Order: sequence, then C-alpha cells, then structure tokens
Amino acid sequence: MTVGFVEDSTPSLLRQLRSNRLDIAVVGVCAGPQEHDLDGLRQETLLEDDLRVALPRHHPLATRPLVRADELRHNRWIVENAAGLGVCLLPGMAVSSAPAGVRIIRVEDRHWQGGATIAVTNEQRSAEADAAVAALRQQASVGV
Repeated sequence: MTVGFVEDSTPSLLRQLRSNRLDIAVVGVCAGPQEHDLDGLRQETLLEDDLRVALPRHHPLATRPLVRADELRHNRWIVENAAGLGVCLLPGMAVSSAPAGVRIIRVEDRHWQGGATIAVTNEQRSAEADAAVAALRQQASVGV
C-alpha cells in the first residue's frame, strides 16, 4: 500500500474509491438523510463530531469554551485555518493538529443535527487497508 494524501470533494473521493484509485476515503457526514451514495461501501465511524471553530488566539471569543453560532455571523471566514488568520470550521479529528496560536471553541447551534468523521472503503479490503483504518480509529480517539 502506498500512503498519500488526496484532498477533494466527497463525491470525487467516493468515485476514486469505487474505481480502486483509493483504498480509503475519510469523509465527514451529517446526521439525517445521507447526501452521498454510500451503497455497497463499508463505513466505519472514526469520530462522532461536535461543531467546532478554530479562532485566532487574540480573537474576542477565543477565551470562551462555547460560543453561539449567531455570535460568529460577522466574522471573517476562511476555508483553512492559515495560522490563525480567520475563523474556520474544524472537524474533531483535526483538533490535535491545530497550529500554535489557534484556539478551538465548541459552537452551540440549535440547527446542528450532529455529524461524524467516517472511513469509507470497498466491502472487500486488504489487510493493509484494515490496518490503516485501525490506525485512523486510534488517532481519532486520541485527538479529541
């Protein structure tokens, strides 16, 4: 098995998985109706996820353990947290890798139904893929 990192949309990752160009896709899913076709694929929950944001250390809300979603409305949002330059959503599995100078704050949102980070593989997978999923599961339990 060759280990590499591919960042792409969930539909693209699932297509690559189905065409055997990937062995494992790690994706986020929300509670409620599934928005992606996962039929015929093996899914394993790595982490049940709260809603979190990454904030620059000096952000006015950074000292609080919990913020309401509406308090974030007028903030500068970025796709990735570039060393604390703005506000971004952060999956639970990424909490342990947040850079220095960034605070991770839980968000209270009455509309949030919950979510999870899952490992998706083909039904029949190699021993190497089994070992990689086990390592991801272990890291997820440590990272939160």
